[in-house]
Amino acid sequence: MSNYRINGTEVSEREFKELEKLFKVTSFPVANIFKDGNVETAEIEKFLDFDKNGFVSGDDFRLLRVSYPDFIFGKLVSVLARHGFDVDKRITEHLSDGSAPPEATLKSRELMLATVEKDPAVLIYSPSLRRDRDFMIKCISKNKNAQDYIDVTLTDNPDFILDAVKINSGALFWASDNVRDDPDFISSALKVYDDYSWLSAIEHLVKVPETVLVVMKRRANDPDGSFNCSVPAGVIPRNNAELKADDITFLAKAALIDFHYLECVSDDLKPRVWPVMLSELKKRGMEFPLEMRKDFNTFKKVLKEKYNIERIDRFRSLAILHTVLRNRFQTDRDDKRPVALWVASKADHNGAFNKLPLAEILIGEGKFRVYYYEVETDEDSHRVKEEVLRNGRHLHTLVISGHGKQDAMRLGNPKERSFLGYMPFVGFFVNKAQADQDAQFMLDAEDIAKGKFGDLLSAVEPGGQVFLYSCSTGEGAAKGNNMTNAVTRQVRAGVSVLSPTEPVNLLKIKFEGLRMNIQYHFFTPVSPYNVTASR
Repeated sequence: MSNYRINGTEVSEREFKELEKLFKVTSFPVANIFKDGNVETAEIEKFLDFDKNGFVSGDDFRLLRVSYPDFIFGKLVSVLARHGFDVDKRITEHLSDGSAPPEATLKSRELMLATVEKDPAVLIYSPSLRRDRDFMIKCISKNKNAQDYIDVTLTDNPDFILDAVKINSGALFWASDNVRDDPDFISSALKVYDDYSWLSAIEHLVKVPETVLVVMKRRANDPDGSFNCSVPAGVIPRNNAELKADDITFLAKAALIDFHYLECVSDDLKPRVWPVMLSELKKRGMEFPLEMRKDFNTFKKVLKEKYNIERIDRFRSLAILHTVLRNRFQTDRDDKRPVALWVASKADHNGAFNKLPLAEILIGEGKFRVYYYEVETDEDSHRVKEEVLRNGRHLHTLVISGHGKQDAMRLGNPKERSFLGYMPFVGFFVNKAQADQDAQFMLDAEDIAKGKFGDLLSAVEPGGQVFLYSCSTGEGAAKGNNMTNAVTRQVRAGVSVLSPTEPVNLLKIKFEGLRMNIQYHFFTPVSPYNVTASR
């Protein structure tokens, strides 16, 4: 028997908590409403009467949305409807009492669509259009925030969600539990949307362990072998009882291709899976040094202490990591391919550089000899150049990654920092004294002008490219005092420099020959700033 009730009806804890979560996005003291596990209609009515005029209307929801952008109207309507609280009826009853759109607008799909482009909250006043699949797809195309008004009948429609995801990956979050837990839907979604960064959304959607296993095995058996498009490791059950996996070989092969799986299986399984992984890798002619083979924890420790690689979450495939290490310390004089070098900051407060498997993409092209190094200060670049360009190798592609702004990039984190002085969301200091102390961990436009990182930048050959994998470093484009223009003045003529002009996520990298074709996105695709040096 449940201890939770909504409007007198017994509900599950999950249902009750779902309603509580929807209300908590406001700053109202909702704890008083939900404290005893029972919510009545009168309490809901009082809460939703945002303008305190004695009744609930569309105006209340518009005000809620303006004040609290995370307030999800569509979900709230569906939850309340299951418990005798008809939001749409109340809104319809009071259309003439406030700022509802004219009747002519509500009756015209064309006028409504035009209004949605500027103000998606107008959908509050038209329940029928919120249930119209084709119309809502058009709305999401016009304004991504229209997804917050999707009717529950559409959130339970996997075909609609897939169509919406093609336009805006954020629509996936409004899929119903039934859709989320359907292996067929998850498998289809993985094929429809090939953005690696989108895969992290699955982590928040898949709730049923059996679904994870079905999708894992389905992807493992795919003819195209694209197991690297499987669900992220974070959703794999963390204990043996949930996992129900006796097939150690299958787990080893899964972890070999995305070795983060290994961190998510139970502790009693890890010692059995790790040696099988190494055995499978050896069959492919790849073997790590003896000191790294004992167990996964030892592997990570040696990787950090000997090779200065801590952010292994930037790699999915153990084979790719093996290739990166081999390229460092095996001469391979017969390998005449141009070099692609990824110089990556150790600092990464939000895992932004884990989402797109850049090393896998570069190595997968087969056109480059790929190197990966982690740095904390601009002084580290000297060591990197000496190791990478020995034996007369030619640097064609240089990727420098780090959290950024228009005129600076963060490479490392200080060993000690004050919480009040540090802003982890953007990785920069707001206290001047701390900023001065922290300068060694930053690379800015002034540093570039003084020749820092110059040994690497000047090594990029004409026709090559420098990719600043860092938010906003191209802000202002040609007229901006940005990192991109600073770098362009230091590279040789004919070298292209690419960067984003705003805060973005990396969506895709494709190659045309040796040239990078980069797409960013911030809900919608964004093109990079691209300039070629002429000096």
